[in-house]
Amino acid sequence: MSSFTSFVLLCLLTLVQAKHTGVTGLVANVTLAGSEDGEGSAIVVTTDVKTKQNSRRTNRYRRPIVFYTHADTNYASVERELFPIQVDNIPREAEFIIHLGDMKGVDSCRSEGPYALVSDTYTSYAKAPVFLVPGDNDWYDCGGRSDRERGFAIWESHFLYLYQKFGRFSSVQHQDRRKENFAFFRRRVLFIGVHMVGGDIKNKDEWNDLLRDSLKWTRDMVEQYGNRPKVVVIFGEMQS
Repeated sequence: MSSFTSFVLLCLLTLVQAKHTGVTGLVANVTLAGSEDGEGSAIVVTTDVKTKQNSRRTNRYRRPIVFYTHADTNYASVERELFPIQVDNIPREAEFIIHLGDMKGVDSCRSEGPYALVSDTYTSYAKAPVFLVPGDNDWYDCGGRSDRERGFAIWESHFLYLYQKFGRFSSVQHQDRRKENFAFFRRRVLFIGVHMVGGDIKNKDEWNDLLRDSLKWTRDMVEQYGNRPKVVVIFGEMQS
């Protein structure tokens, strides 16, 4: 469990360091811009490919990958009212949107209402495919085992393949054992979504199985793509 956490932290810290220094190294330049309008954070990944300056391949790879992130949303009524506006305000430059978990507050997960609010809002207002990774509020903190299973089943029904509703995002892979773990490759950048949650450990075996599967998925994807990616971006819920 600790090795997986350290692995993800290492990847995230590498990206944050690049973002703060603004340094374009041998692999990529990563920048993040906060939003005054509340639509989310814009992250830009630009790869630097060593080919002829005027080649089509160079231009294609140097075109930035822009995506927007959401997390910890819709806890209060005012946030739920603003959420459609925030999603609608995301610029068309976004290639995709990623929600990093906790799309509602903590409850018993007996109602589909909070889940439907988020999925319907994205479907109605988003201009780019939307991906989500589960957070602890979304299922793990729902209560006992049956509550957690119900919460995750609702999450899956609304968000597992939400990106497919936008009809223009190809080559997304899912782990057989945990379909919520996904990956895709775009312009020398490998994006990996993994299911990991914060909070207290309610069942040690359940917790370890989750992290073990996510670690295996991450390793499998890195091995599958070999030296093709210049950057690996890993999405997952993290708590400080």
